[in-house]
Amino acid sequence: MAIVRKTSRDAPNTPQATSGLNGLEDVRAKAKAQGLYYFPLPIERIIAQYGIRVVYDSEMDDTLSGYIEYAQPNQWTIGVNQYHSTRRQRFTLAHELGHYILHREQIMRQGRLEDSILLRDGDSTDIEVQANHFAGQLLVPTANLLEAVNKGKRSVADLAEAFEASIAAIRCRAHQEGILRRV
Repeated sequence: MAIVRKTSRDAPNTPQATSGLNGLEDVRAKAKAQGLYYFPLPIERIIAQYGIRVVYDSEMDDTLSGYIEYAQPNQWTIGVNQYHSTRRQRFTLAHELGHYILHREQIMRQGRLEDSILLRDGDSTDIEVQANHFAGQLLVPTANLLEAVNKGKRSVADLAEAFEASIAAIRCRAHQEGILRRV
């Protein structure tokens, strides 16, 4: 069982791309301007603001959680594994938006970037770590996480429900913020 503490003395250890913080803040600002910055975050509506099409793919291999694809002229698609849980799909959507914001030029050169669920075990590339961090910070922002904890949401399950995130994602965010302890 895991519970969350109210405060932390440890500084978070969160890798990001050079433009990661600005990109994340830009997404938040755009969502706020459109009235889309509330929780649980309406991630599909936020993605739509960028003109990106979302597809729930029934043909996707079981080892894939999602992909982002670029096609000429300036057509973007995020594909999500239709058979994954809703909470996993939400993280995948935010992760792929992270790729769009942080790694757009690379994707335009490659055409498509696929994300394997096998990368969850820590055997990941820098861009995957950056997209994961972006997704976690977007779906479960530090200030909102700490506010929820300070208002009494202490169990990982309660926080996962509040943010419509997976228990694994909440544990990761709480660990990053130094507020997770195991009992």
